[in-house]
Amino acid sequence: MSKSWRWLAATLIACPVLLLLLLIVLASTEVGSRRLINTLGKMTPLEIQYHKGSLLGKLQLSHVRLSQKNIKLELGDISSELRASCLWSGELCLQHIVVGQLEIHALPADDASTDKPDILHKAAVPALFVFPFKLEIEQLNIANTTVQWPGGSWRQGQTRAQLSISGSQIIINKARVENTYLELHEL
Repeated sequence: MSKSWRWLAATLIACPVLLLLLLIVLASTEVGSRRLINTLGKMTPLEIQYHKGSLLGKLQLSHVRLSQKNIKLELGDISSELRASCLWSGELCLQHIVVGQLEIHALPADDASTDKPDILHKAAVPALFVFPFKLEIEQLNIANTTVQWPGGSWRQGQTRAQLSISGSQIIINKARVENTYLELHEL
């Protein structure tokens, strides 16, 4: 093999490795994490407001919002700590995540031309979301949760859980929920 082919092969191998190293360095600093989170917000339907910290350590976000046609989700006052050792196995593991407020709003469907009973039609939600990688959360703490739909609402106080998300499955290993309240409206 000639020198020029060796140089080309080395360059083709070095470029992805250097790009990966650059992403790791960016994710380990506050400035880099802020830029990566801002880029993520521009490339996805997520609205993310960075507060402080780094992606590869302790991170604080002011809020995360996801608005889709039939559902709105908002998390407020979020802090988390990543366990970076899981990244090598293709998982995202969080040592802990603390959320001040979780709000979910299932919105009425726009399409009225369906044979479904009216109750099912009013809170129609699109196909299941499939998570692109496995997520493990060792300690999840949510101070307050509100879920609203056209026929009622669910509120709860402190929630503590240990869970994992894989594909479209949420597996709850342990959970404790306090101060629950279900309200059903006239349909």
